[in-house]
This record gives sequence, structure tokens and C-alpha cells, in this order.
Amino acid sequence: MEYKRLEGIITAVITPFNEKEEIDFEALKKHVDFLIEGGVDALYPLGSTGEFSLISVEERKQVAETVVKQANGRVPVVIQVGDDNIGIIEELLVHARSISADGVAIVSPYYYNFSDDEVFDIYDYIAGKYPDFPIYLYNISQLTGVPIRPKVVKKLLSRHKNIWGVKDSTG
Repeated sequence: MEYKRLEGIITAVITPFNEKEEIDFEALKKHVDFLIEGGVDALYPLGSTGEFSLISVEERKQVAETVVKQANGRVPVVIQVGDDNIGIIEELLVHARSISADGVAIVSPYYYNFSDDEVFDIYDYIAGKYPDFPIYLYNISQLTGVPIRPKVVKKLLSRHKNIWGVKDSTG
């Protein structure tokens, strides 16, 4: 499969909830159409704006499926699959690939105080295990407490052609 590279306006996609505090998939579909019709160039579901840390793995898969299906190839979709559990990251990455997403973003590991070498090791492992699938690093250290430093990015880029970019939300 040929994956689309991100460029232009890439917008974080909200995860809407109804009054019962359940994900509102019909509202999500409408929101995807609204964003695409408004001229965005790519969609980024399940980041911080998409409430990824507050919903289950199965719900994350359902949101990803809904966004990819509703986008229907009109714009690229890169799904944020980060977690503090590497098994969940892999499960969500494999799922994203299976539903024809254009890649994944992986937020830096959070909660624990990882060193630069440990951050490198996590991304190195994932990028090495899935070399045929685009990966974007997601750096939002003010929320994770764990930065992805430029020296780590540089080292990763020297080893992996499937790391296509960085979403830097550090301000």
C-alpha cells in the first residue's frame, strides 16, 4: 500500500460524547465531513483533543475505524496510538494498518520518568518492528512529562525511514 504524506492543515479530531457519556459516532461522522468540507488536508484522531487516555482500547479502535471510513480516502488519516503500555501501542498500530490509515502517531511514554535512551529504545523498537508503516512522533512533554529531545529524533531518523515526522505540541 502507498501511504499519503501529511502536508498542509492537519487538524486534531475531537471525540464527541452524548449526554450518556458514550461516544457519539454519528456526531463524529458529521464532524469528519465538516472538517474535510472546510478544507483541512489531513485528520489526526485520538490525540489529546480526541480524549484517547479516557476511552478504552476497543473504543479507540471504533473511533479510528469511523474516522478512516468516513474520510473515505478524501484526506490522509494518521491515528494517534500512544499509550504507556507497549502492547497496546502495537495492538493499535496493527489495527490502524488493517483499516488503511495513512500512519500512526505515538505520544511519548508518560507517567514514568523515562531517560532519553529509554525514549529512543521505545520508538526504535516500534519503528524497527513495523518498518513498512509510517510513524510520527508526538511530543507534548507538558502533559507526558517526557520530552522527545532533538538528539533522540535525529538518532531515530538516522535508523528508520518509516519515521515521517514529529507532531510537536510543546509550544
